[in-house]
Amino acid sequence: MKKIIVLALALLAGVALVYNNWREKSEQNRQALDIPPQQEVPTTIDQSEEPAIRFPLPEVEPSTAELETEQDTAQQDNAGQPPEPVKPLPPLDQSDDELRTFLIDLLGNQKVVELFNLKDMIRHIVVTIDNLPRDQYAAKYLPTKPVAGRFVVTGNDENTYISTVNYRRYTPYVELLESLDVNTVVAIYTRLYPLFQEAYKNLGYPTAYFNDRLIDVIDNLLDTPDRKGLVELVQPHVFYEYADEDLESLSAGQKVLLRMGNDNAIRVKAKLREYRHELTSGNADE
Repeated sequence: MKKIIVLALALLAGVALVYNNWREKSEQNRQALDIPPQQEVPTTIDQSEEPAIRFPLPEVEPSTAELETEQDTAQQDNAGQPPEPVKPLPPLDQSDDELRTFLIDLLGNQKVVELFNLKDMIRHIVVTIDNLPRDQYAAKYLPTKPVAGRFVVTGNDENTYISTVNYRRYTPYVELLESLDVNTVVAIYTRLYPLFQEAYKNLGYPTAYFNDRLIDVIDNLLDTPDRKGLVELVQPHVFYEYADEDLESLSAGQKVLLRMGNDNAIRVKAKLREYRHELTSGNADE
């Protein structure tokens, strides 16, 4: 099961796969006009009091955590020996090599190179997750590389729309998300949680709980309105914007789901509901 560590990463980062492509053409225009890039969204918040944890994760006892493969477990049982203690998690600053090994073992080196930015991956997952409900987030901190191909629009000078051809570029990632076993993902996420919590603390939230933030982000994404038919765009300055002011006022994460197309967004939200249920199943208020 060690190989399945990538599933937890997919839960946290999969929705960010498409961000760069949305502004690719506009970024080229910005460079041509020598317009300074937009400033990154600040993420540090002053917290004077420690908040109550709303969505606590179950603690994983190292002696009972099921992180060995089935073959290893069978060999240990046959030998009549107790399971070996689970190897401690690496320090956050030294976690890249271990994550890379797991990813390559599961997907192969070529796929890993194609999909992931492996340097400081856990930190970048946390930054991206924290910023999804905001107006924007920094593309340079994405833990994943942008979807292959270019963002596609259709229409004419008077009316521009997101092309339905564009939506199909995201379908393989949606299918990957749907293929993941939710219980396994949550178990591995729980095992890795101290690293995510440390990264969140270092981000500027010394007394907050990262899993609470993750649930808030999932809720924000689930609130994304369904949008059937063509989605109209305008380009008042450099960047594309939604012609519908209500859509333009949505969070960065909600806009990502819109850019996937309604069918893909519905499938992603269905999977997010499953994750939310598992991540909050031990909470009395849920």
